[in-house]
Amino acid sequence: MLHLFPSLLGAIIDELKAWLVCAENIDLQRLANIEASVLNKFPGFDRFEDFGYGSFLTFLTAHKELLEAIEEVGGLTVIRSGGLRSRLGHHVSLTSVLDFISQCGPQASPVSCLHTEYFVEKFS
Repeated sequence: MLHLFPSLLGAIIDELKAWLVCAENIDLQRLANIEASVLNKFPGFDRFEDFGYGSFLTFLTAHKELLEAIEEVGGLTVIRSGGLRSRLGHHVSLTSVLDFISQCGPQASPVSCLHTEYFVEKFS
């Protein structure tokens, strides 16, 4: 990917982190507002893609420190009917995964082996 303004990278990350850590929660509307605020901070850029780092969401997911900032305020949430907020994703501890695997017993189907390998690799 062509980075048109490499000197802005640190400034963009710092600006995003400042908005993210101050957020009460992170939902799609908040992310849209943060994107607009960052664009206002850097005049001359009409769209986030104009920085040369791809879309706003691509940029967020490509930088570990930004994902960590989102997690610090509780992760990404969605608003369901009735205004109820739900956190996206589900975190499972390694112990829970290993307990689940042991409860499945000694079945050795190709599918269960693939799942076991995935979980061991994911949580190792």
